[in-house]
Amino acid sequence: MFDEKVKVSMFLDAPIAQAVKIRAARDGTGVSEVIGKMFQCAHCREPISDEFIVGKPTLIAPNRYAVFFHKNRKECAAASGTEVRFFLKCPNCAAIPQQAFAPGKLRELIQKKAVEFYCISCDHSWKASAKETEEIGRLVF
Repeated sequence: MFDEKVKVSMFLDAPIAQAVKIRAARDGTGVSEVIGKMFQCAHCREPISDEFIVGKPTLIAPNRYAVFFHKNRKECAAASGTEVRFFLKCPNCAAIPQQAFAPGKLRELIQKKAVEFYCISCDHSWKASAKETEEIGRLVF
């Protein structure tokens, strides 16, 4: 896809550089090839040249996992398995339960103004206020 090569200098922490060298030796390739593969989307296998997200490790070959996904491609972001997590104080018991949403589902809930939270400690659920929904939308998107 991309035939042009450009030399780039990278400074890696010693343990990371050692791991990259070991991986290259095991694969019988060069360090440049290992680094190049690191910046490929785990979903579509295309190079990532803009914003990315770190998702759940995805098996891309025997004993090979990738964790980077295109942020601005819906299919790739959905395949990442990432969740948006909030820790909110329960208005009923003051516990701080974790709230997790899939990014696409959260976007849909924000648009519908239907974001709801749940406290496992006291079995209480509550709907986000209009102001909270607006703030969440601003933070997430």
